[in-house]
Amino acid sequence: GSLGELRFWAALSDLARLPHLLRWSSVAELVLQLAIENTPRLEIASRAAKRSTKAAFDRSADFWRVALEGLAAWRRGLPSSAEKAS
Repeated sequence: GSLGELRFWAALSDLARLPHLLRWSSVAELVLQLAIENTPRLEIASRAAKRSTKAAFDRSADFWRVALEGLAAWRRGLPSSAEKAS
């Protein structure tokens, strides 16, 4: 595909939409962002990445816990906790 098509699809990826990503438009800009003076900015981005990853993990774990509990209850012929809540 063309470069425009690649940019379009890349912008839709999960990785590109993460709120803590630092963006740059050139190698020179990247070097400036990685400079010692920007350490606080990098630390803020790192903490945001950690929070975002933990939140995604927690959502996923909750989903799979409910799904597996429902499957186990279904196999036993019992209502799942999700069915009880509704």
